[in-house]
Amino acid sequence: PETNCSDGSLVGEGWATYASSLVFPGKPDWKYISYFKSNDEQFKKFERDHSKIISAMLSDWETKDDKVVSKYFSGDAKDSAPWEPRSGYYVGYLAAKKMAEKRNPKEVAIMKYSEFRQQIKEILGNLKALR
Repeated sequence: PETNCSDGSLVGEGWATYASSLVFPGKPDWKYISYFKSNDEQFKKFERDHSKIISAMLSDWETKDDKVVSKYFSGDAKDSAPWEPRSGYYVGYLAAKKMAEKRNPKEVAIMKYSEFRQQIKEILGNLKALR
């Protein structure tokens, strides 16, 4: 099935990453973007560019172009250029985590897509400004 930045990818991967943080607590946040890495260099690059990444993701919100979606979710540096690999996983994780600050984490983990869709753009805008 076709996916875009706002549904199959951000929701599915962001929620999965968030759920893994509940099941396996105690990992540093940088592991959620740098899963296969042994250091936080990828995370530091993401932090430097986070505002641009979130802005680009919001601009590409409805795209169904696999190449564009790969910029945010691919683990391959070539496919994700100019962003860090797996940036979308981390953005989705941050959004889910932010939602869970106001609700029970279980409620967030089983939230319906329609409810997520109503909240996500505002949350991403806030993340872009605050981080």
